[in-house]
Amino acid sequence: MILRRLNDVLFTLTIASLVVSVPRAQAPSAWAELVPPGGVDPAKLVVLTQAGVPGKLLLYRDGQFLRVFSTITGQWHAHTPSLGTTPVLFEDILLVPESDRWTALSAARGVFEPLILGSLVPLHPLSTGRFVFLQVGNTVHYFAAAIGSWRSRQVPANGSVVARGAGEQLIVFSGPTPSQTSPGFSGCEVYDTFADTWYTLPPQPGVTMARGGFTENAGCLLFQRPDSTTYAATFTTMQPAWNIRPVQAVPPLFNLGGGGGGGADFITVWNIAYSGLTDTLTELSLPVAPATGGFVSLGFDSQAQRYHVLGILGQSYQQLPAGASTQFREGAFGLRIFGEGTQSFAVNGRDGSIAAVACDQGQFPSGGHQGVLVGAVADRNTRVVSVYSAATGQWHPLPAGVQPEPFSGLANPQLYGSAASVLLLDTNGIVAFSGRTGAFVPLAGTGLTRWAGFVARDPGAVHAFDARTDRWLSAPVAAAAVQHNESGFITASGNRAVAFGVATSRLEAVDLPEPSIVGHDMLDGGAFAFTTNRILGFRGLPPTRSGATFPDGVMANVPGSQFRCQTVLPTGAIALLALSNEMNTPIDLPPFGELWLDPATAVPFGLISAPQGELRVRTAFAIPNVPTLHGTEWTLQSLVLAPLGQPYLTPFTGFRVL
Repeated sequence: MILRRLNDVLFTLTIASLVVSVPRAQAPSAWAELVPPGGVDPAKLVVLTQAGVPGKLLLYRDGQFLRVFSTITGQWHAHTPSLGTTPVLFEDILLVPESDRWTALSAARGVFEPLILGSLVPLHPLSTGRFVFLQVGNTVHYFAAAIGSWRSRQVPANGSVVARGAGEQLIVFSGPTPSQTSPGFSGCEVYDTFADTWYTLPPQPGVTMARGGFTENAGCLLFQRPDSTTYAATFTTMQPAWNIRPVQAVPPLFNLGGGGGGGADFITVWNIAYSGLTDTLTELSLPVAPATGGFVSLGFDSQAQRYHVLGILGQSYQQLPAGASTQFREGAFGLRIFGEGTQSFAVNGRDGSIAAVACDQGQFPSGGHQGVLVGAVADRNTRVVSVYSAATGQWHPLPAGVQPEPFSGLANPQLYGSAASVLLLDTNGIVAFSGRTGAFVPLAGTGLTRWAGFVARDPGAVHAFDARTDRWLSAPVAAAAVQHNESGFITASGNRAVAFGVATSRLEAVDLPEPSIVGHDMLDGGAFAFTTNRILGFRGLPPTRSGATFPDGVMANVPGSQFRCQTVLPTGAIALLALSNEMNTPIDLPPFGELWLDPATAVPFGLISAPQGELRVRTAFAIPNVPTLHGTEWTLQSLVLAPLGQPYLTPFTGFRVL
C-alpha cells in the first residue's frame, strides 16, 4: 500500500508540474513522409498481400535507395543494399539477400540485422510472415518478428527440422513425425518469441502421435499407446510449460484443429478441445470431431441432428435446441449465429451461453454477421435486424427510428459489421451498435453511405465509429472511394488524405503540398498515400501494443495470464507509462492532449526508455488470478518526454480481460 501511494503521488506530481511549466505540446503526426530522389515510381512500391490481407510493411526500392515503412514503429527505415539484390517481403519481415548474408528487418523493432554466413543460404520454404529460418548442417538460424534479431540453435544430428506451426509468439520445431508402424515420438521444441525462450517436450517412446495442432500461443499433441489409451501434451504461453495429462479420446477420428482463422488459442484434436487461455482440456463424449474457430468449438451429432457447442472459457459442450441449423464457417469470430425456423440463436464464444431471438433467416441461414464482440441477423421477411453483444450476453432491442435493411436482391441482406460494431439505418441517418457496451450511438445527417461496420461518409466528410469509446469521429474530405480492412480505413480526394486506425481511435487528415494524390491503399494497422514526389505512411497502431488484441481480434488475456506489450518511443525519449481502469470520456489536459487514464485508479509503471540504438521497450506483468477480473477493461497510456519538442500524451491502449 505504501508503494502504491508513492506511485500515485509521483504520477500526480509529474502531471501537475508539467502542466504548469511546459508550453503547448502536440503529439507527433500519425503520417510519416518519404521523398524519394527522382520522384515516386508506383511500380516500385511493394506491399505483401496474402488472402487479401496486407502486411505491416511498405517497401520502396529504387537501385540502392531502399526504404521501408512500418505501421508498428510509424517510421521509414533505411538500408543500402547491393544493386543486384531482390528483397523478399513477408507480412512483418523484410529480408535483403547479399552474396554472403541475409539482412532482416522486423516491423516490430525497425532495425536492420545482418546474418553473415560466407555464402547465401536459401531460406527454408516453410518460413512464414512472422518467422523465417534457414539451416546450415545441424544449425538452424532463425529470425522472429517479435524479437527482430537473428538467433541460432543446434538440432539433433539424426533429426530433420520441420516447422510445425508459426504465429505471433509461438514457433515449433520437432523431429520427424513417426509412422503407425514405428511408434515413438522424437520430441518437440516450442519457441516463445516474446520471452525469447525454448521449451522442450522430450521424446515419448512407445507411443504414436495421433494428431496435433498449434495456434499463436498454444499447442496440443495427442498420443496413443499400443493399448489404444491416449494422453495429451499441451503448451500455452499463459503458463509456459509442457503439461502431460490423460484423456479419453475416441479413435480413429481425424481432425487437426488449429484454432481457426486469426488463431484464437483454441485447438481441437480428435474429440478433444484444448483452451490455451485456461489450460483446460474438454472432451466431447461423442464419436464426433468438432470444428474449432475463433472462440467456439462446434460438433454436429448426425444421428440426433443436434449441434454441440463449447466456448473458449466453457467447462463442457452444450446442446443447441433441436433442429438448429447454420452454414458454419471457421473464422476469427467470438460468437456463432445459428437459425432454425422463426428463431435465431447466438452462441457466446466466451462461456458457451446461448441466447434466442425471434428472427427468421430462411431455410438456409447465412449466419448473419459474426464478429468478435458483436453479431447481427436480419429477418428474411421483414428485413428487421437483430443485434447481439457477446460482452453483455444478450440480444438488444432496437431504438425507435431504426429502419429495416433495404432489399438488394439477396436472400439475406448485407449487414455492415466489424469485430465490435454494426451500422444500422435510421430515420435521421445512421446508428452504430456497440458490441462493447450494448449502446446505440447515432450519426445524424443526409446522404450518408455505409462502407463497413465502422465507416460511413457523405458528400463532404468521412465518419468513423470508434468502438473503443462509443463515439463518432468526422473529418472533411470530398466524396471518394474508401479502402478499409479490420484495422482501419483510408480515403483521399484532391491533395487530402484521411485515415483512421481502429486500435488508436485516431482519425487524421493530411494535406499534401501537391495538386493531387496519385494512389492510396491499406496496410495491416495503417495505410499509405502517394503523389508524384512523396509517399506518406499512416500509423494506425498505438505506441504501446500488445499481441492480445481482443476485442478487436481474438487473441486475449484471462485472469492468471501474462500481459505482454511493447512501447515504441522517439529516439532518446523517456515516458511515464501507467495503467488504470477504463474511462469512456477523456480529460482534456492542455498542453498534453487527451488523458484516458482514470486519475483515481492510475498505477504508474515508472519511467521507461529504450536501450541505446533501439526504438522500443518491452513490458510484461502478471494479471492476478481473480475471477472478478473476467470481463473487465483496462487502459494503458504514456506521457512522453522527447529530446526535441514538448511532452505529449500518446493514444491509449485498451485491453479487456476475457
